[in-house]
Amino acid sequence: MTAVETPPVFATLSELAGSEATGTLLRGLGLGGFVPESGVSYLGRNQNCAGRTTAGAEVFVKKIDGAAVQFERAVRFEEMNRERGGGGVRAPSLLGHDERNGLLVFERVLGHRSGAELATDDRITASDCARMGALLGRLHGFPAADPTRFGAAQSVLPEEPALRRLSAAQFVELSAAELELWNLIQYDRVLLAAVDRLREHERAAVHRPIHADLRLDQYLIDGASVYLTDWEEFRLGDPARDVGGFVGEWLYRAVLGIAGNGDDDLSGHEGVLRRGVAEIAGIRPLVSSFWRGYREAADFADAGLAARAVGYAGWHTFERLFASARFGPRLSATQRAVVGVGRTALVRPEKFFTALGLEDHR
Repeated sequence: MTAVETPPVFATLSELAGSEATGTLLRGLGLGGFVPESGVSYLGRNQNCAGRTTAGAEVFVKKIDGAAVQFERAVRFEEMNRERGGGGVRAPSLLGHDERNGLLVFERVLGHRSGAELATDDRITASDCARMGALLGRLHGFPAADPTRFGAAQSVLPEEPALRRLSAAQFVELSAAELELWNLIQYDRVLLAAVDRLREHERAAVHRPIHADLRLDQYLIDGASVYLTDWEEFRLGDPARDVGGFVGEWLYRAVLGIAGNGDDDLSGHEGVLRRGVAEIAGIRPLVSSFWRGYREAADFADAGLAARAVGYAGWHTFERLFASARFGPRLSATQRAVVGVGRTALVRPEKFFTALGLEDHR
């Protein structure tokens, strides 16, 4: 959940804004009470409200409804980021928290839009992406001398036996499109071997502090200033996982773009290939700029990072497919194209290095 200044918002303000716990926390921080008339609540996994207090402060209040460890991770990130001082990650400041009620109070970032919104409106620039990459590179450069402060990240890749067989309970809950997708995965031995291989590389990689849930909508952007938000999954893990989250989002958008607006002739294999090449060429400057910014800011060497990142990007496209297939009767032609691209990214990640601009900038 990000504190952006544009929709999507709920039509009504969350009850969190008027709760006794929220008021007590805000007043205890010297911020006064929440002014309901100034408030909005954003769509997301957690209850939230944003607005002005009677002391004139702009705040964003979030209630963590998940496990206590998510609350702890968000607080731990804030503590470590402050220790880094000028070398830290630009993120909305945590003004205070209430562990018993799961409340976090952040400064409200005004005038920014999320990376996802800018991407949807074709307003995101290569310079934006370079700054986004640099921000992530600084995060991955955090010292990890004390692993007890982090905890280990659970792999984003499905473990056995889930990858190769579904339980009866899972089977009856899935849509026809989801079952079709699982069928494509589970009968593809080459793809399964590639996922196993990536999981092995993930375990062998040097684990660093990572965001672990990186998406475009967690970046807030306004000109030269870029913030990264939502730290409930902050922990040690493979840095390529975060990079792959960014690359995978663009790869998914590019493949969806193959369908176009109906003006191009996509009847036949050649038409699909032509449009696919054009769409990937269109995202290359953005991904390349992100990668350059990341590599310039990251103070470590990892020869296999790009290959693992492309692999994670490939699996990211499958995750997006599962979400879109949840209520579908069957996979569309575009969704099947996504399967093909995601599979290639997992099986032959090196094929995307040049196409996406992931050459080593060092």
